[in-house]
Amino acid sequence: MKLPELLPPADLLKQIEGVESGLRRRKSLGNLGAAGALVVAALQVTVTLANSKWWQDLSQFKFSQLARDWPYLLGFAAFAFFALLYTWSRFWLKGSREAFRYTCSIAEFEPVRYKAGEDPP
Repeated sequence: MKLPELLPPADLLKQIEGVESGLRRRKSLGNLGAAGALVVAALQVTVTLANSKWWQDLSQFKFSQLARDWPYLLGFAAFAFFALLYTWSRFWLKGSREAFRYTCSIAEFEPVRYKAGEDPP
């Protein structure tokens, strides 16, 4: 084994320049892709629901026919509840990591004078 193979090259830092910006670009593209996938999924669910018999029964106020589908409604309500719970917990977790700031204001202080032998007010 030769000694030059053990030591890193002198221009090692120059070789990794631009890596951080590339990683940030990839992350933002990944976020864009995830957001696009969510939008497409939401559109698919919306179109599926709009074309379903369940939606037609709901829009025509046929609640007796909807009562037979209560497990689906319960599942939807549970999903909405847990999505809300997850979002709320993320909100409080983010708030707990931020620095706590407050302001305090004290009015002008005037000493109270009383004569010797008197009870203080």
